Amino acid sequence: VHGYQKLSLITRAELSRTELSLPPLEFDTFGLWIDTEPDIMASLLGDSYGPGVHALSHALLAVAPLFAPGLVRSDLECDHSYYAPTMVMLFDERAGGSGSSERLWKTLFYPNSILDAAVELLEECSSCCWESSYDGGCPACLHASNCLKFNMHLSRSAGAAIGKRIILRIQETDLYKQFASEASDEAK
Repeated sequence: VHGYQKLSLITRAELSRTELSLPPLEFDTFGLWIDTEPDIMASLLGDSYGPGVHALSHALLAVAPLFAPGLVRSDLECDHSYYAPTMVMLFDERAGGSGSSERLWKTLFYPNSILDAAVELLEECSSCCWESSYDGGCPACLHASNCLKFNMHLSRSAGAAIGKRIILRIQETDLYKQFASEASDEAK
């Protein structure tokens, strides 16, 4: 529990929000991070850059079980930095690691990767994409029950733009070219 909200029983409007301050919890684990090129993307996206990094992190968590068999949502977590997020970071939530992030990083370098699935989710969520004025996602795509930011400050459109930029950078790597070549050879 990271905090709580008081809501009006009549209108459901937020009356107050309180964060709980618990002692820090530290443990060794494994993770992966992807630099989002903040110098470029922040200037392109403006104020929606941080919410875009947050949204892309949540989207990756949402599609992760599709790419790592046996992974459950509670095995993996993302960074919820309040101050200038510059990277997408996923880490194993268990002390010592569960191996989830290790299995996922390899999928980044294949065609139709976890990043492609996350971008598709951000752009095409059937539950909230029909409402063009709302960019914050919904429980079907981005909302996570354990989000330290209470699922606030999410931008689907900025997350998709950041994800597409990362995909282009990955496609230029030798590892991606090798895996793409092997995949096309197997398809023949």
